[in-house]
This record gives sequence, C-alpha cells and structure tokens, in this order.
Amino acid sequence: SGVGFLFEKEVRVLENFLKNYKKPLVALVGGRKVKDKAPLVEKFSEMGDWVLVNRLIWKEIQEGKVKIKVGKNVLFPIDEKDGGLDIGPKTIKLCREKILEAKTIFWNGPFGKIEDKRYIEGTKKLAEAILESKAFSLIGGGETIELTNQLGITQKFSFASTGGGALLKFLAGEKLPGLKILGYYGD
Repeated sequence: SGVGFLFEKEVRVLENFLKNYKKPLVALVGGRKVKDKAPLVEKFSEMGDWVLVNRLIWKEIQEGKVKIKVGKNVLFPIDEKDGGLDIGPKTIKLCREKILEAKTIFWNGPFGKIEDKRYIEGTKKLAEAILESKAFSLIGGGETIELTNQLGITQKFSFASTGGGALLKFLAGEKLPGLKILGYYGD
C-alpha cells in the first residue's frame, strides 16, 4: 500500500510535534464534540503547561459526562457573553497571556458559537494571539480550518492539519486503523 505526500507530511509533522514540542505548551480545545476531544484534553493536561477549554467541554467534565483526569492546568472560561455563546474579555485576557508565553501551541475548535457572527469575536481574538506569539502553532479540525479560511489566516499558522477526528485520536495516542494497515505501529 502507498500513501500520498500530504498524508506522509501530516504524520511526520504530528510525530515531530509529540516528540519535540517545546515548553511552555499551550493547548486550546473548543468546539462541540466533547466525547471526541476528552482524551485529547486529558493527554494535553499530562504533557502541557496549560489546556484552555471552552465552556461546553468544562461543563461536561465537571458534570462527569466525560470521565477523564485533568490537572489544575486546565483553564475554563471565567466570564462569558450571552449565556456562554462567546467568551468574555477576562477569559480572552487570561488565554492571551498563556498563549503569548507559549513556545508550542495546539488549537482545535472554537470557543464561541462562531456560526453566528455576533459570537465570533472571542475565538478570533484567540487566533490573533496565537499568530502574535512566536510559538510553533499546530491547528486542526473542520470548524477551526473553516474559520481561519474565512478570516484569510490559515497559512499564517505553522501547520494546519486536515486530519479532523484522526488528528485528535493520533495526538491522544490512539492507534488509527489506516496507519495500522500500513504497518506504522510495527505490529
């Protein structure tokens, strides 16, 4: 079996990210697919300095809807706009401070209801902070790439992954069937 150049590059970049990331490492994990993202939050809580999560993910962790272990390095929104439809200025400020300290950043998922233009500002400010930082920035996920494409900034990040759910699973340490078939794991 063979794979394409994009696939090979993606795997190479993700391997390098996991093996050679520089600290401080900041992960921003937002969006709606909480069960898919929970293992990633747990993994980054173990390996990263800060994990910034949106209100929905934090709520489901607190309510026990997702069973994961998280450290004190997982930060959640401290203020919000319109009942949680976007993050507020205090949260933006806190996240921005952590982002600007980072040497490595991972971002997946919005922090507001970005399909409604009234609630895009918080996520847009986080994207701007990532670009302002001098960190290596890895972004991925359908909503994230769609938003950065709309804003015309996708190419400004160090690497934009097209992997979606496979990206999350790979970074969380799960074995992917496609890579298994190709003998990637050596079993």
